Amino acid sequence: MVCGSDHTAAVAIVVAADLGRTVGTDLLLASCVDSAVVQLATPPVTALDLDPREFGSHCARLFVELVSRDQTPTEPVVEISPTRLRIRASSAGARAETDRIR
Repeated sequence: MVCGSDHTAAVAIVVAADLGRTVGTDLLLASCVDSAVVQLATPPVTALDLDPREFGSHCARLFVELVSRDQTPTEPVVEISPTRLRIRASSAGARAETDRIR
């Protein structure tokens, strides 16, 4: 299950437990946003780390560049911003338990 927000992922852990599911074993969970909420959850949640400060700076620089141009671009401007996948226990799967025992 991939949640759009870190808070939704945190709620998913509680709901899964109420339904008798174990996040990280029989329910794999990830978030599109990394934060302390998902890092400190039990289990910690796999998440995309957008590096928000750098991402925001990049967006601001691009905005200034685009509005400073004499002409509006005729084609869409595409920029790539690095993103890291922080793999944590919430997406380990049932096999991880067996692997840890060995």
